[in-house]
Amino acid sequence: MARVPNRFDLLWPILKILEDTGGSASNEEILTNLATDKYLLQLGIGGDSFDILHGQGPQTKIGYQAAWSRTLLNYIGAIQNSSQGVWSVTAVGREIPSESKLREMVRDDLIQRFPRSKSKESKSTDQEDTMLGVISPQSVEGPDEWKQHLIQAVKELDPVAFERLCQRLLREAGFINVEVTGRSGDGGIDGRGILRISLMAFRVGFQCKRYTTGPVPARDVREFMGALQGSADSGIFVTTSYFSRSAIQETKRDGTINVDLIDGNRLCDLLKQFDLGTKTETIEQVSVEKEFFTPFKTK
Repeated sequence: MARVPNRFDLLWPILKILEDTGGSASNEEILTNLATDKYLLQLGIGGDSFDILHGQGPQTKIGYQAAWSRTLLNYIGAIQNSSQGVWSVTAVGREIPSESKLREMVRDDLIQRFPRSKSKESKSTDQEDTMLGVISPQSVEGPDEWKQHLIQAVKELDPVAFERLCQRLLREAGFINVEVTGRSGDGGIDGRGILRISLMAFRVGFQCKRYTTGPVPARDVREFMGALQGSADSGIFVTTSYFSRSAIQETKRDGTINVDLIDGNRLCDLLKQFDLGTKTETIEQVSVEKEFFTPFKTK
């Protein structure tokens, strides 16, 4: 089986990717860059490492580990996340001189955050084993764990209901005249809509596929792209699973119609963004500003 790098292996590559992409990048851009030959070689893995699902999904194993890596980098203040989900390097991150120093900073931060795990440190002489032990207490929930519950609820929908959910999502995203066709012999096009941007309008065809196991193969994406030719300006392929590396490469060939791939992980993000089947709760935290009371004190 293909080897999947752990969250600590990905710390330095992710920091370097953010620097190489102008100081900021989205989650999708980070994973896309990790899959290039440059980082595959550095990590000592092959492209098939990106085709292994984490549990029941929606993330791949490497996507899940990358999410933890971003969390760890955020813990030490090396990167920060905007409200739009874009990660950027901070002044702290730019000043980290080496991978070994970065791992040391992360290890020290974790031991401070989870002091109950210090006993695990004394039982191991291997730094990485220590770090894995500290970050994995049962009481600590991993980043984006909610997505597993959300994607399971989506997978329980029948195909027609899933198409209606995608129709609702496109409407919330600003599409108009969204209809589910569901006609046989339509080349895999499940619906159509219009995206209006200023004075321009674009015809968009979409396909919705619930995959329970394995990635969406390149063949399915290729057939969808072929069906769009002459009937749409672009397309959207939505799945509860994820796309194989070859399927992603299929959309990048010169001369092909533009198709946006929405995997299960991104689908969860979009459902959360538009409050569809999710509810985000903010915990109020009150801090006291002692300086406020200074003028009221008697001399």
